[in-house]
Amino acid sequence: MGAKVLVVDDDPFFVEITRRWLEEDDYQTEGAGNGAEALERLATFKADLVLCGIVMPHMDGLAFLQRCQEDYPGLPVILTSGGRSLTEEELKIFGAARFLPKPFSQDDLREIIEDVSNRNCASVRLTTGKTLASPPQYTDDLPKNVCMRRSGDGRLHLSEGLVELLRSSREDYVWPFKNTNTAKKSQDEIIGIERPVGEWMNPLSVETAHQIVIRVSKWAGNRRHRSVVNADDVAKGEMFEAVRLLAGRDTLSAGLDKLSKVRGISLVIATKVYRFCTPRVGAAVDRHASYFFNSLPLKSGTASPAKSTYFRREWTDGRHRKSRLATFFPAVFIANRTEYTATYLPLLGEIASALDSDGVTFTCAAAERKRTWTPADVEMAAFYWWAQNGSR
Repeated sequence: MGAKVLVVDDDPFFVEITRRWLEEDDYQTEGAGNGAEALERLATFKADLVLCGIVMPHMDGLAFLQRCQEDYPGLPVILTSGGRSLTEEELKIFGAARFLPKPFSQDDLREIIEDVSNRNCASVRLTTGKTLASPPQYTDDLPKNVCMRRSGDGRLHLSEGLVELLRSSREDYVWPFKNTNTAKKSQDEIIGIERPVGEWMNPLSVETAHQIVIRVSKWAGNRRHRSVVNADDVAKGEMFEAVRLLAGRDTLSAGLDKLSKVRGISLVIATKVYRFCTPRVGAAVDRHASYFFNSLPLKSGTASPAKSTYFRREWTDGRHRKSRLATFFPAVFIANRTEYTATYLPLLGEIASALDSDGVTFTCAAAERKRTWTPADVEMAAFYWWAQNGSR
């Protein structure tokens, strides 16, 4: 289960629907009708975050917030109200994490909770007063015979263990992970996205760019997909400019930056859009692929093995059980975007070339024939292996 969220409001229907939305995203929840009742709940329900109304009987949200700061220092509280609003200065004075005006959508709720959770995990403190440690940036989950070596002439050599892992994982690749899904069905769907995206790219327009992002966002299981679908004209225009930049040889970074600023789109989703817009050279990165390559040893000469990539990772929520690619703070976003463009993509291209040079092919479940490798094929294999076998 995910992090624990306490929902506090004097409207029982509001509490019920908010808890339902949160539980759909795997959060554990409790409800309370006012500040006094919420304090009683906190004695037994060790919340990671509180969503609290301002105007309530017995003890209002501001009084509750003051008690929280005294009794549970470091516990983030999001204030919400349909009557009054709070400025940034007032938030700082009261010590609230954020303000969420009513009414709000499920996407609004999801976005602000993820925002506050990321800020809390990255920089603040636990209720114990201890500084949060970063998640492991790599693990030893890969088999010992899985590694790469770079020779003196700069060529990349893959171990037999890595070659077999990539080949078998690419053939077995399935996404999304559903009991009814199969490798053929899953890989058919990818081809079914590549074809219309190719058509929408020529010629590219505001509308076709929006359709591209919608299609990829849905396939990727984007939790903020509704924001992508309901994008306004300004956001659609930004998508168009971003996708146009993604297709350029020297404008990839600018395209990723621009697309990642659109509401509902993260760096991970932006890389997936790039992968489908440029299927021969593009590849996506996410929590699984980044962990795989962060953990893949790369030997060079007599030096101790290095890791193949150095993506930075962050905790997914306050429970510290799962981690993901870090993109919240601007400096970390830029670091991971740079690692993606400058290290990850060239490396996957090298791996694909090395496999092709050695005559290694894989059987595509969708095409039912042998195929050579693209960077996206390497990413798919790494993603699938780590999703099935690696740490979270």
